[in-house]
Amino acid sequence: MTWLATRATLAKAHQSGDTWVFPVIRPVQWIYGFWLARGLAGALFGAVGPQGDRTVPAVCGVLFICFAAVTWPKAIYVSPTGVRQRGWLGGWRTEPWSQISEVKEKPDHSIVVRGTKDKIVFSSYHADPQRFLSEVSRHRDRC
Repeated sequence: MTWLATRATLAKAHQSGDTWVFPVIRPVQWIYGFWLARGLAGALFGAVGPQGDRTVPAVCGVLFICFAAVTWPKAIYVSPTGVRQRGWLGGWRTEPWSQISEVKEKPDHSIVVRGTKDKIVFSSYHADPQRFLSEVSRHRDRC
């Protein structure tokens, strides 16, 4: 896990217009992709396997799929209007700069941006944490 956190520190965010995009690093996406594929294989084997052996692989496969879908880390966007991140149901969690009450770095090197509506967590596996902190402090100083 330390190797992944180090990779995230070395990875770079990219700018799209006036918005900075902080994706989750590729190795973490590959790990989640592996667990999703494992879940799909379990569900498939549960559906077409021998009659007496279908229940356990099907249930485990569905659990793996649900785990990957619910916990898959999403990219974070920092723009002149605020900080936003996709929610796991497809909606957006958005915090305008004027409503951000706290930016706190936790011992696990994650960064929590707390506002009036939502909490956005910049995990230790998101790219370029120093750029994220500098962009957040730059925008918050303007408000």
